[in-house]
Amino acid sequence: MRLLIKEGLRKLPYGLGDSLVRLAQVAIMSLSPRNLWSSWKKKHFYRLEVKRIRQAMSVGIEEFVLIFDESTSVLAFGEFLNFLMVGRYIIAKGCFTRVIIINSRESGDCFAQFMDSLPVQAFINERLELAKAVLKPEFSAVEMMTWEEYSQNLRQYAGVSYIVFKDLVKLRKPIYNHCLNLLNRLMKSSSTDFQEKLLLSSATLYSQSNQKTPRGLNKRYVALACRQNNDWRSSSNLNAEEFCNVVRFIREKFPEDQIVVVSDNFGCVHFRRVATEHGIKCSFSSDISEGFLGSMSLVLSSNLFVQLKGGGIGTAAVYSRTPYFINAVTANELMFADEKIVCWATDEQTFVNSQWFSAERFSMFLKKVKEISE
Repeated sequence: MRLLIKEGLRKLPYGLGDSLVRLAQVAIMSLSPRNLWSSWKKKHFYRLEVKRIRQAMSVGIEEFVLIFDESTSVLAFGEFLNFLMVGRYIIAKGCFTRVIIINSRESGDCFAQFMDSLPVQAFINERLELAKAVLKPEFSAVEMMTWEEYSQNLRQYAGVSYIVFKDLVKLRKPIYNHCLNLLNRLMKSSSTDFQEKLLLSSATLYSQSNQKTPRGLNKRYVALACRQNNDWRSSSNLNAEEFCNVVRFIREKFPEDQIVVVSDNFGCVHFRRVATEHGIKCSFSSDISEGFLGSMSLVLSSNLFVQLKGGGIGTAAVYSRTPYFINAVTANELMFADEKIVCWATDEQTFVNSQWFSAERFSMFLKKVKEISE
């Protein structure tokens, strides 16, 4: 019966059906007793951590410690960027940030068997470069150590440093999945000037890392995130039909703008094949820049960023003033408001928290961005 109702609603004209289905799903999920209780607990948890951080700053604590424990964390750039942005906030407040990465090499650790593989080592190296690009070097330090070494050093932090999410760290629970929600509450009443100090831009990345300026770009271009990974969370991959439809919508509103597909090397090969098969003209990030930092530069320098479904590169847009349309299901993040995932989002930054793509909503967004840019 539910499927019949859902399919019947989707047949309504002008995209009304998709909107009604999305609203019904959100309402049912958010109003269930279990989700209401879970949401209240999370909000109380974040309020408490915000209070502790502000108290530490008010009494003169000058060093804050952030622990990224590889044994409890995923090997993904988006989650690591969320983690680093808490450190960037602390630096913007005038305090020192010490990032400690706990090596994932203990016996029994689920990631230990992969740590010496070339792809994982490349990820680790680029992760350190990302930290250098996001955190001001004169106000930060990045260290790698084992859990035993960290435990032995705990005494030196007592009374002089504040460990963010200390209780979770002690239990070896992940904290990366709480970082964006924490920042939303820390930034809720911040001024526009302070927001500008925190948020990322292509100029910030160029000045704080060795990343080269992207090559072969027009002055105006749309960055289109396209995920293709069959080994992990394949449900977040963009299929060929979705790719073609999104490109068509962008072309209708921005016919003169270059479209740059932003993906890893494997994704670029896949979508280059799809584009060729369907006669679509676009550029690919693998031809323009290198690595996650290079993709970040593309996103932050673009006139518009578009992403359907998952992909960590969208995190860069969220922490910027770049206009964006992201249509994806959140994993750990609590929405700040309807179609806004963060408190600093502008009218040109839309996050639709749904697995369903509303063509009408996307078309309306593109029209608004075009009117603002003209």
